[in-house]
Amino acid sequence: MSNGDNTGFRIKYRAFLAEAGGGASIIDRRKNCQLGVLVTIPDGWTIAIASANYRGRASLLSGASALQRTSYYWQGSSATERKDATFTGPYSGLWTTWDVAPVLTYAECGSQSVLNINTELRVDPGTSTGTSTMSMNTTEGDVDTLFNFSLTSC
Repeated sequence: MSNGDNTGFRIKYRAFLAEAGGGASIIDRRKNCQLGVLVTIPDGWTIAIASANYRGRASLLSGASALQRTSYYWQGSSATERKDATFTGPYSGLWTTWDVAPVLTYAECGSQSVLNINTELRVDPGTSTGTSTMSMNTTEGDVDTLFNFSLTSC
């Protein structure tokens, strides 16, 4: 979904939940979502992801920890930007992270390219004995993740 002013786009994650400990399966500790976004870049311009805002809910018991990781790269490019946010228990409530690219990785000028966005949620039960969770949704429903472009002339 594009922003109204064409400076970015929004992604809505659904049922994106990682959990560990208690009765949770070991495969539920890590959840991954790989997106491929087709971006058409006007002639004379190039584009990069400048920032992204992620939100969700976590319930981490004392001794547990969680990670939200996102990697960004343009199809065919070896340059990958990776951002990590870590959380430690006890923690219960909403969380938000704001990724700001330290170096903007631009797509080829005036091209059509696929922007790959790989988002990961990981929960480690550590020394806790119950179930800890981290999700990219809230009790209010699904959450949009906002991605902002940086556009510059070639």
